[in-house]
Amino acid sequence: INAEYMGILQQNMNLLAFMVLCCASMVLGIPFIDMWEEIKDADCLARTYKGITLRVLMSNGIIDPNYKKNAQLLTDREVAMIVYMNPCLKCDPNAQITAIKEATDGFFIAKVAINVEGSEWCSDQASNRAFLKTLTELIEAKIEREPLVMTNVENWTRIMGKDCSEFRDIRLWWVQHDKKKEINFKPFGGWLKAAAKQYDSSIICGNNVNLDIENTSQPFPQIYPYCLKKKKKKK
Repeated sequence: INAEYMGILQQNMNLLAFMVLCCASMVLGIPFIDMWEEIKDADCLARTYKGITLRVLMSNGIIDPNYKKNAQLLTDREVAMIVYMNPCLKCDPNAQITAIKEATDGFFIAKVAINVEGSEWCSDQASNRAFLKTLTELIEAKIEREPLVMTNVENWTRIMGKDCSEFRDIRLWWVQHDKKKEINFKPFGGWLKAAAKQYDSSIICGNNVNLDIENTSQPFPQIYPYCLKKKKKKK
């Protein structure tokens, strides 16, 4: 075997190894967590995760009392953040998004996720779809961030309807507590892929959290790699 042949063989082996690594990362994803309680041991969390999601709005329409303190702790440690809201169906959607905008002002928040789960949603699916559409439009217009939808097939079917696919262009954060750290997604709601998956709950650094992975084949822009925008200090 001559040297030229060996060189070509080595290049092909390197390419194959690269493809295997890429495929593995697409299945396993990049880990992050979401949380709602007051942060304990922020230094430990920051060493463990570079992406953390915080609850910003509770289902009663009030800003989570832990949010600002948590956001400041993570910002000080250069941890990238997105936020999620549990929408209040009885509250004015404009007031909710305005409250989130005011609460997140001063922090770099890359995305705003809307939780489409739970019993707070009404039985009128058409009303639910209209409400979600209003929230997504307000997030884009007022907060100037891309909205995400957090849900699974059971909640989506019950709340929005089995045939509802009008939100398929909004990235999906799939909630599927099967304890499998992989994006084993089965299409529903018009989505062919999930941008992320919430797969389990745990206690990390003394904090109750949900465990998530990002789908590297459909990543959240501005989250990974962690491009936290630092403010310039005033002289």
